[in-house]
Amino acid sequence: MIEINETVIKVDNQNELRTYLLITKKLTLHVSNYGASIIDIQTPDKDDCWGSIIVNYPQATDYLKTRSFLGASVGRVAGRIKNGCWGEIQLEQNEEINHLHGGTIGFDNVFWESTMTSDASSTSIIFSKVFPDSQGGYPGNLEMTITYTVKLDGTLTITFNGISDQVTLLNPTNHVYFNLSAGMESTIYTHDLSIGSNYFLPLDTQHLPTGELYFKKYLTENQENLGSILSLTNQHILLEDGLNHPFVLNKNTTSNVILSHKNSGRKVEITTSYPCAVCYTGNHFNDEKFKKYCGVAIECQNFPDVDRLRYFGTNRLAENTIYREVIHYKFY
Repeated sequence: MIEINETVIKVDNQNELRTYLLITKKLTLHVSNYGASIIDIQTPDKDDCWGSIIVNYPQATDYLKTRSFLGASVGRVAGRIKNGCWGEIQLEQNEEINHLHGGTIGFDNVFWESTMTSDASSTSIIFSKVFPDSQGGYPGNLEMTITYTVKLDGTLTITFNGISDQVTLLNPTNHVYFNLSAGMESTIYTHDLSIGSNYFLPLDTQHLPTGELYFKKYLTENQENLGSILSLTNQHILLEDGLNHPFVLNKNTTSNVILSHKNSGRKVEITTSYPCAVCYTGNHFNDEKFKKYCGVAIECQNFPDVDRLRYFGTNRLAENTIYREVIHYKFY
């Protein structure tokens, strides 16, 4: 069985901060109802020493103080939408002229309702919330659930389910940053990142896809070590000061993305139903707590700003249609 510890902290007259700690012999997961967030993941290294493998704050209440997106669920739509425009619909412009991560009020900075289910081999924490029509400019009342399921074999699955009473946009993800060294190294330079992809989308100066499609080798130059990639001097790395790029995931592969750290022996394999993974190397971090390149986020999602690009698909969700996407993590 999976050990479960629940903590409740009263925040104000309306809200409680609820956290759930799920413990197995291969993995511990700590999630919060604020932002339907991951606030800690711990795994053992090759010497069976346990440590936290994500970039996080020391306390669950720290996440209430600033909007960081660390480990958070992001939506309604992850990433940027140029000029905040979806056809004739104007979304909130909360990053200069563009729309970012769902607007001022997103999935990441609200309290969610939570329930728990469990059986002999797995435990699920289910976060649910209704986001009202016109919030952030989005049409439709959106009923959203985000489920974290941990199994005894050391796997974590995140399932996104949504339904709206009007045609709307939906493209959520999780924004956890990994550093598999568990505090032994302040950057991800010694990590290796293997992406099952042949193509990526280049970005413009506003971090938006240009609409072009390039071979992956023009970005990573066939490197997998993140230290080597971050030292490259091609125009794509220099423009973003690291990775921040959407990769087109190959279909029918065993693992879409593998992040590994030889020094600790840790590895995480990621598979997803999404067609894209945005790999971001924490280029903006720059303070005492979070150093530049202190972690890497692997944000599985649909392509950013896809409805402007059109031929990459759509984030359009028809009314009264069930949305469902999953991300699987296997830890070693």
